[in-house]
Amino acid sequence: GSAAGTARVAVDELRGRGVKVGLLRVRCFRPFPAAAVAQALAGKRAVAVLDRALSPGGAAHALFMEVATALVTGGVSSRLVNYVYGLGGRDIVPAQFGQVVAELQQIDKTGSAQPVVRYLGLRR
Repeated sequence: GSAAGTARVAVDELRGRGVKVGLLRVRCFRPFPAAAVAQALAGKRAVAVLDRALSPGGAAHALFMEVATALVTGGVSSRLVNYVYGLGGRDIVPAQFGQVVAELQQIDKTGSAQPVVRYLGLRR
């Protein structure tokens, strides 16, 4: 989505430091490319799905739910975590993608993706 350019900068920087990380950019939400997403994420141990929009009352947010459904129906087993960014019009910066990757590495190490829904860039 709108953060793909920033994500690419962060991914390139992390890869330059030897971190195994990638980026899958979903260009079409409807119809959702479930088979292509499942194929692209097959074999990935931990996956972060970044949503810019909230889905109040839902277990998680829209893109995350579509990706989770695609993986389940595609027979792909990965630990998933949902990040919401850009609330209140805030920009996302490469360092926040670094935070996501660090948390994915921890999820891979511990096997726990709790909490499933997380937020980036909130003011405290």
